[in-house]
Amino acid sequence: MGEGGLVTTLYGSPDNPFPISISWTGLAWHALLTIGVGWYATLTAFVSPNWKRSFTLSLSIGLVWGLWGVFWPSELGSTCDTSPTAFLLHSICFGGLLPLAWLGIRYSGQAVQQWGNKSWWAMVALVVLIIAIRIIATPEAAWILPVLVGIVFIALSHWRKRSTGPDSILLMATGFPKGRVLWFLLAPLVSSASYACLWHVDQKLPTNVLLFLITTPLGFIVFGWCLWKCWTLKGNLGNP
Repeated sequence: MGEGGLVTTLYGSPDNPFPISISWTGLAWHALLTIGVGWYATLTAFVSPNWKRSFTLSLSIGLVWGLWGVFWPSELGSTCDTSPTAFLLHSICFGGLLPLAWLGIRYSGQAVQQWGNKSWWAMVALVVLIIAIRIIATPEAAWILPVLVGIVFIALSHWRKRSTGPDSILLMATGFPKGRVLWFLLAPLVSSASYACLWHVDQKLPTNVLLFLITTPLGFIVFGWCLWKCWTLKGNLGNP
């Protein structure tokens, strides 16, 4: 929902009308891929007693990344270098940041920022400012954004009142074997290899459409499931 305060994709476009735009790209990309895969699935793989889970996840990320990248030459056009060499440099530079970030989190001993009262008020003021600017640029945000953010806020507040367990995300992020992050160096290598193979056979697959068809409904489904969990789970709970 935070995407709605920064960019206009949440409110729809001719190619991605509202309310489908609620999922694409906020829920489909940032919730499922960034948080679901890049944060939660990665952490659960790190703390798993079986190293093969980290290996399999890294391999899967690499394959999906490479297949998705096949559409980039058509999307970016001739003005950008989309050769396999450029893709390799891109994937190594950005994919290599993930293991470094996780190691930094592990050794710092803190995965979640702890906010004081002054920090909270500063954050609230910033959010209000961003929303005000967004409403000026996109008037429909005046009713869409408060409704969606309100739903999430109420659900998380309900969860917080019933949650008495430790922060499970924090425990996982600061307690995994540090060697596990090395498996995720496979992802940029696998993605580059799969991209290069398809690039050389000139396969411009519409992987952007495939990703849209899969992740857009899945984003709505997972979002609804998370809301349901916030209201129904009981017991000694940490993060949802």
